Amino acid sequence: MNKKHINNLFYVFLILTPSFFVFISFFRNLHLAWGDAPYFYPEGLKELVSGLSIWSQNGTDFGGRNLALWLSPMMVIYGALNKYLGLGNDAIVRILFYFPSVILAGFGPYFLTRYLKLSKTVQFFSSLFYLLNTYFILLIDGGQVGIALSYGVFPFTVLFWKRFLDNFSIHKFALALFATVTLCYIDPRIGTLSFLVIFLWQILEVRVKNLFWLMLAGILLIPVNASWLLPIMKGGVGGLSTSVTELQLSSLLNSLFLFAPHWPSNIFGKVVQPFFYFSLIPALAFGGLMFRKVDKKYYIFSLIFLFFAFVSKGSAPPLGSWYEFFVNRVPFGSIFRDSSKFFIPMVLLGGILIGNTVDLACNLFRNIHLKRFVFVAVYLYLILLISPAIIGKMNFNLSARRESSDYQIIYNNLNQVNDNFKTLWFNEKPQVAFETSAKPALSANQLVSYRPFASINEGEDPYNFLNNQGFVNWLRVFGVKYIILSGDPRNLYPTRNDVKNWEEINKLVSQTPGLTKEDWGTKIPVFRIEDPRPEVYSVKKLALIVGSDIIPTSKIPTAVYAESGKFDPKIFEKIRPDSLKIVLNGGNSTDLAMSFLQRYFKFVGDASKSEWAIYSSNQYLKYKYELLIRGYKFRDFDFGCGLAFSTKKGEKINYIFEIPKDGKYVIAKRSGTLKQQKLTWNFEQRTLKSGKFEYEIENDTNLEVLNTIAVVSEGEFNDSIKQAEAYMSRFGISDNSNPSLSEWHDVSIKENGGLTNEYQLSDDDSWLIYTQNFDRGWESDVSNLHLPVFSMINGFYLGDADQVTVKFTGEKNLKLSNGISLGSISVLLVSYLAYAIYRKSR
Repeated sequence: MNKKHINNLFYVFLILTPSFFVFISFFRNLHLAWGDAPYFYPEGLKELVSGLSIWSQNGTDFGGRNLALWLSPMMVIYGALNKYLGLGNDAIVRILFYFPSVILAGFGPYFLTRYLKLSKTVQFFSSLFYLLNTYFILLIDGGQVGIALSYGVFPFTVLFWKRFLDNFSIHKFALALFATVTLCYIDPRIGTLSFLVIFLWQILEVRVKNLFWLMLAGILLIPVNASWLLPIMKGGVGGLSTSVTELQLSSLLNSLFLFAPHWPSNIFGKVVQPFFYFSLIPALAFGGLMFRKVDKKYYIFSLIFLFFAFVSKGSAPPLGSWYEFFVNRVPFGSIFRDSSKFFIPMVLLGGILIGNTVDLACNLFRNIHLKRFVFVAVYLYLILLISPAIIGKMNFNLSARRESSDYQIIYNNLNQVNDNFKTLWFNEKPQVAFETSAKPALSANQLVSYRPFASINEGEDPYNFLNNQGFVNWLRVFGVKYIILSGDPRNLYPTRNDVKNWEEINKLVSQTPGLTKEDWGTKIPVFRIEDPRPEVYSVKKLALIVGSDIIPTSKIPTAVYAESGKFDPKIFEKIRPDSLKIVLNGGNSTDLAMSFLQRYFKFVGDASKSEWAIYSSNQYLKYKYELLIRGYKFRDFDFGCGLAFSTKKGEKINYIFEIPKDGKYVIAKRSGTLKQQKLTWNFEQRTLKSGKFEYEIENDTNLEVLNTIAVVSEGEFNDSIKQAEAYMSRFGISDNSNPSLSEWHDVSIKENGGLTNEYQLSDDDSWLIYTQNFDRGWESDVSNLHLPVFSMINGFYLGDADQVTVKFTGEKNLKLSNGISLGSISVLLVSYLAYAIYRKSR
């Protein structure tokens, strides 16, 4: 064996040795299901092979649009490995995600730097650093397997595009395009980053003509990725929260020091400033630029690195407001709400820059021992940076931590129950929780995002609703059969306050009437709720609530709220009189009349000038608490317009209206005060001229609350009053205690076709209730009257029909988009094969 091979083996040894200790948990008998890693019991694995679905219950309480559709092909393979090879989840997650992520992360930088003809030292340190750094280790430890796998593929995608742009050929273009398609079907955000890196690289090399090929590739990628791109474009990404940007989890210091902000605890929200010994990283990265003879490439790499260092800090100072604008206002910008994704190109380029500095520093010395000293010193320093992972001090998948054996016992018991039901896990559903499409699992910390639970929650503590024992009645309505107190799987080091809060949760649940504790022999307490409602059922009458939320008693009427702002009550004009009852729950005929005019309502945030505190509708718990500590108990709906309030006399808020024509108008203001703690309508008649009209509201009390304001023509206002009176006469007025409003009946499923199902109902029922998150994508074949029951789930009007087919219209878009993707891929493959055959024949 010659000296070259010995040196190469030594390099491999230097990388493999620490890697073995970091990733040793891969070889242990562990689930590796901590954090976000997938875990499926056999029943769940069988469901994965059924194909792609645009609606998913996995990871979304009560179901929602699948915002990670790009991973669907990978999940089909996930299920196929179980079906055809009999592999369990532990083996599959390693084969598909963990091992490929690590192997590709080690080889990718090596092949890239070798192609660029960089030195052996650069090749070594780029591979070492890309594989063993705080960001990638936290990805693996936190179970972010999709991002980890795309992290591994990323350098290869950059390499293939660079090879093609340096020397054009159809073969190289096809290879680069294939790599990008693969990356996009793992995580399109990282695919976008690979394009951005190549784009900047070509700009800095002043090779603008090459951008044509990137544009061409982008055009070709659109139909190829249509299977996930079109459904998401059609449905939007409204389900994605942008709240992460407000946390400012990273800083410019984190970027420059290449220090992942959660290192090493990996606990979300627990941000750590870079340790002092990471301060050498910028010197190692940019020190090579101080030498006389520096390849132009490294200046380019440095500029691209600095670009991503600035972007990866997100909304943190300096100049962070642009990122908030990008995430909140630019279409699909919210997919980058977590700016840490930009660490990926930074780590790749940072490793190359570090290798260059070490290489140039070694070349300063003629003495071989000094060269080796510099090399070994930097190597040991980089290993020191990730020492917590080497000595097994990580918290999740890279630790020896095991899940409680209670989960297997709970799974066995839940799986033996034949009924369809939901389970509710406190505080949060762990990854090893048992769930299938027929037995979905819910996270208790998400319940307050739904109006029924938010209405009985005082303050922003997500578990405060437990103080209202009526929460059990709501759980029963939404089909929850078991409450499981498994704790917070992410909070490994609870504070005294955390322990106290957990004890309080256990106490409140155990003392709540209507819950029976199961004797399953587990340390994790499990409680059963008797007679939960099924996923789908029918009712004869619906209650139209005018006023505040209904109280969750044992007889909860199936209801919709006129003042929720989610529908226009005018849609009831053509339904049967015996299918609806009006319930005045603190409201009156005027409130009902104004609900017909909500298209004219101003959002409180639309103020042209304001000295008042303004909250959007999705800040309901926040503004409710702010009012509560000021002595105002808020119990109303806000029409989706939000809320503003003032605590000082003389504070003003202004709104500008566009008046269509001269005439008489009614200015309607919905407001409340400390003395009158209910939102009521106040009217003012005025004669206005066409054009802009500004209206000013001034606080003349100690506390004034404003929900919305509208300017309505006098004729339309009078018509709405008459319509409200007609509604009350036609449908009749009832109260919450009317037993007919809380009755429900089972329905039979005639055909089950995924997201298309046919139901058979009793002859007298007029409404079908489907306990999935309300979404306009759901529709029936009977009528287009589709309502948000309880301001949360789906209700369909059936009229006289005794059977109905309910389907999710987005599934049709998915079939079309799948056809486009498969067709595009087929055309590209056939074209490439035809070209290859033609070239070979020549």
